[in-house]
Amino acid sequence: MSAHEMEGSDATAASPTPEDIHCDSNNTVIVLPRRRELTTKRALIVGLVVLVVAAFANSVRGDFVYDDRELIVTNRLASHWDRGTLAKVFSHDSWAALRGEEAGNSSDSIYYRPVFILFLLAAHSIAGQDPTAWHLLALLFHTISTILVFGVLEKSLAFVSSIEKESRWLVSALAAAVFAVHPAQTESVAWVSGLLNPLSGALVLFAAYSYLKHRKTNRRGPLVGALALFAVAVLTKENCLVFVLIVALYEIALLTRDGTLAVRVRSALFRSVPFCCIVVGYFVVRYSVLGVLFGKTRDLNFPDDRAITFLDNLQTLPSLITGYLKIAFFPVNLSLIYDLGYVKSLTLTSFWLPVILVVAVAAALVPLSKRMPEVKLAAIWMIVPLLPHLNTRAFVSDEIIHDRYLYLSLIGVGLLISSLIFRTLRTNGLPGYAFATAAAVLLGLLGAATVAQNRHWRGEGDLWHNAARHAPNSRTVRLALGTLAEDAEDFDGALREYEGVLTTCPDVIDALNNSGFVYARQRRWADATRNFERIVVITPAKPVAHFNLSFAYAVQKRYGDATREQRMAIDLDPNGPRADEWRARLGQLEQALATAPTSANPG
Repeated sequence: MSAHEMEGSDATAASPTPEDIHCDSNNTVIVLPRRRELTTKRALIVGLVVLVVAAFANSVRGDFVYDDRELIVTNRLASHWDRGTLAKVFSHDSWAALRGEEAGNSSDSIYYRPVFILFLLAAHSIAGQDPTAWHLLALLFHTISTILVFGVLEKSLAFVSSIEKESRWLVSALAAAVFAVHPAQTESVAWVSGLLNPLSGALVLFAAYSYLKHRKTNRRGPLVGALALFAVAVLTKENCLVFVLIVALYEIALLTRDGTLAVRVRSALFRSVPFCCIVVGYFVVRYSVLGVLFGKTRDLNFPDDRAITFLDNLQTLPSLITGYLKIAFFPVNLSLIYDLGYVKSLTLTSFWLPVILVVAVAAALVPLSKRMPEVKLAAIWMIVPLLPHLNTRAFVSDEIIHDRYLYLSLIGVGLLISSLIFRTLRTNGLPGYAFATAAAVLLGLLGAATVAQNRHWRGEGDLWHNAARHAPNSRTVRLALGTLAEDAEDFDGALREYEGVLTTCPDVIDALNNSGFVYARQRRWADATRNFERIVVITPAKPVAHFNLSFAYAVQKRYGDATREQRMAIDLDPNGPRADEWRARLGQLEQALATAPTSANPG
């Protein structure tokens, strides 16, 4: 029986009653959806919205934390809707566009996300610098994504599952509910910068919904919509490129039911061509801007990461996948940062036991998917969105695992759990309310854990002290703790954190820079100058590095050295936002150099 015939059998079983049949003014017969069906679906969607709000209501009063300040509070592009801003957004990587002269207007990351930057600018015109308004935006997009998850899964199951329509709705609704209130979603919803995931996720899910509508009706309009949404999605977050693989796997495993594997593969390739064209176009634009197609992370706080090899990545995969399984199915003790590093040797605990666990999970899923097509669908959504995050060299070594990387994968997790509950109860002949009871218990536990997890994102202190409990030696954590100590004017505590980072690697830019400024506040100018000199050696193309060193030289009346560094800063960024200020300062330094004793002019 084909997928369309299967869906037709549902329609036959629920044939319209006389009160469902109406005529319009031209006496054309219209069959309206039965009121009970509309009411049931509407009630499920309302229930999902209520769940999302209940689980994340306490996140709305949180402050800006971590990257939020750079993306929102100090965003130099905000409120500048001009040609120059748009040119910068589309002609620079995301961080270089935001950081301006600090990035030297050069490629500062491997992220090309112009639509996300434009979204930030548009949202800033609405929410300003009010964290509550931004949290509400994150909550809104997560709610939209949740509703779309329900719609995509319901349409997908209509193609592949033999369960009756109302049961299909319940299975889809529970899967969407697990996706909505899973504690791992806190990082994407309670953290303002994390709203990139609900935003890009909504675009991908809307594209999937449109594509499924196209496959059901064979109309071109939904296909065009899916392609447009996909194009916007990949310019929002590059990981959305995996949607091409989702389309192909849908065609091979779910939508094309007739013919051999070779026939299904050919059909999948044919239907994927329009999406592949968008992928090619994206990479052409990306390469013209960044000069790389994929690339490794360029974070100067982790210069020793350059020595990490592809073999290191492969050896770490079993441990990494095991970590994600733990977060997905046992979401307790979650954190922004985890103490999961690269596996350098094939020991029993770091490599072989994770390999055994991953193989065991795969061995259980394969036969299960043959008996339950829902499991096949769940596997697609669990695995494919996670694939880009298995390339660990795209991230700094402290952050090869994050809760937020599971955002779309939790669709598959939710569907797997929901399907297993439904099939188990049905096989054992338990009544319908048993499903509702099991769902209520599960969602109650997940929701309570999410409410508790949200509290760690209320402010910088809560966030980083929780992260320190999980990864006390993390450079990222220690740098953040140093900044917190600075804010509390505990300069000795700040130096302990920064110098602790420098013991792991002496060329960590933020540790050098931050400790340099602490030394300056303590008037330890020789120590501060040593740090700023090292930063100039490491990043000679950064104008602000030369400016900071010039300032340190000037305080010590080394006017010749100060003048040289100030000129270098101007030469590197002659038209930057601080160019006039820097030229005025250069004039003052040249005047000081001309009038100072020769002994004060070693440069």
